[in-house]
Amino acid sequence: MIAMLKNILSRVWVFYLILIVLFFVFVDHKTTIRSAQLQTLSRLTPSFDYLNMMNADKPREKDLAACVQYHRYVVDFVPSAAAEGLAMVGYCSMRMGHTKDAHEAFERSISLNPNYFWNYYHQGMMFFSQGDFAKAGENFSKALQQDPRATVFVMTRSKVFTDIQRSFKNKYNMEESLLASYRQTAELIKVCQVCLQNRNASFCRQTAVTAVKMF
Repeated sequence: MIAMLKNILSRVWVFYLILIVLFFVFVDHKTTIRSAQLQTLSRLTPSFDYLNMMNADKPREKDLAACVQYHRYVVDFVPSAAAEGLAMVGYCSMRMGHTKDAHEAFERSISLNPNYFWNYYHQGMMFFSQGDFAKAGENFSKALQQDPRATVFVMTRSKVFTDIQRSFKNKYNMEESLLASYRQTAELIKVCQVCLQNRNASFCRQTAVTAVKMF
């Protein structure tokens, strides 16, 4: 009886020892991966120039490509910032002229956070530049339906956008830019309505060309 009890205790001890070893191996593995992910983000962050990328009429291709790569890593490594990361992937893809990739990124971002003004605005601008005034107007209308406070909250709290603000050294006021874009969006909806009624075809073609420069 005593021998049987010792045998059982011995097996239980081995079982728990294996569980402990597996636990520490798993935790250490997760920690190692997380550390590698953060190191990757840290290494990539300074590899592109936000100021040039967002202000220049023709930003450097390498900055835009690095922006897309970096924010794809953000989406993969930091799930809590995925919506903002996808919004930036969409923006940088749009500036590169990769409209299909941009639309896909914006739609994924909207699925995670449907209250962010810029996703609808940028999609509207792409459709507008392509002369698709129906879809442009639809997206502009959705943009105006968003509470600006929700967008400001994201822009001021998400690390994705606070990094941008810091890189601009406070030369760029996000809230002022947002409110100006709300006003512009209301005017663009009127233009879309005019163009859909074919009241001035040459004007519509010209405004579509101008929209490309507004990216």
